[in-house]
Amino acid sequence: MKIESVYVTCHRYDIRFARVCIASVRAYYPDIPIFLLKECLFGDFSTTELEKIFNVSLYHNEGQFLGWGFNKLPVLFQPGGKRLLVIDSDIIFVGPVLDRLNQYDEDFVVIKDPQWEKEDRERHYYKSEAVREMVSDYKDPGFTFNAGQIVATSGLIKQTDFEPYIEFSNPPRLKYPEYFVGGDQGVTNLVIQQKYAKKEISVRIEDFMLWATSAPEPTELDSLQYNQTTCAKLVHYIGHKKRFPWNMHGAKLFLHFERVYYRQVSWGSLKRIFRILQPLYLHRAQSFRDKLRTFIDMLGLLKVIRRFRNGNSGLE
Repeated sequence: MKIESVYVTCHRYDIRFARVCIASVRAYYPDIPIFLLKECLFGDFSTTELEKIFNVSLYHNEGQFLGWGFNKLPVLFQPGGKRLLVIDSDIIFVGPVLDRLNQYDEDFVVIKDPQWEKEDRERHYYKSEAVREMVSDYKDPGFTFNAGQIVATSGLIKQTDFEPYIEFSNPPRLKYPEYFVGGDQGVTNLVIQQKYAKKEISVRIEDFMLWATSAPEPTELDSLQYNQTTCAKLVHYIGHKKRFPWNMHGAKLFLHFERVYYRQVSWGSLKRIFRILQPLYLHRAQSFRDKLRTFIDMLGLLKVIRRFRNGNSGLE
């Protein structure tokens, strides 16, 4: 079933990842409609550059500030049976991923999770014993999935499915935060699992994602392996973000697509250097230890700038 559009979540503190994510999508799919789920809970920010240069549209949801993960849900609730890929901003396309996912006809396609032990599942999703008491006909479907990337057919799950667990205020909040983990992730798992167990929807479990620790080198992108539909994957940076990207796993792949982005932007090289001076997670209060780490990272940045002035950007 052909994916009609891609939705990318973003707030002001991960806009750098969103730029790289969208540049990677456009590298393989110049014409696919891309919608930005612009989250303004931490404050407004400009997306004009993305909209004009990369043909990105904003998805409007009546101005709600939806918070961590919850901004994906209205997309899934849309009527009409639209085929969508909804992804977090910290994801990069490696190969023709949509061509691979278009092969599947199930209502939902989710990634294959490791065979978690009970403690690990509860740390990432929800407390199973508590949920069994809440859901009288609870059935364990035998799978869980990271909700940062999901292929969905819209309209098959509805807001009413989530209302027992989420209060749709502005912003929404979990009714039972002591039982559910990861913003929307635990609840989304539960809803899809139970509808699948009741045969109300079909779900395919597929291995189409790599963690940043396994990210390929940029030199591998033109290889036969990653250009084959069956081998194309997403690379997800969750849990591997650093204040400055050259310090994180998968840095070379990230910086490669960041270069791809700025090649298409006026004064791209200067903008890139200026924005590198803006560390990630500025919205978090920093302890003395964090401030010390930032100082050390800034020393690394000075080395990069010296390389740049000597003709080698050090960002490749």
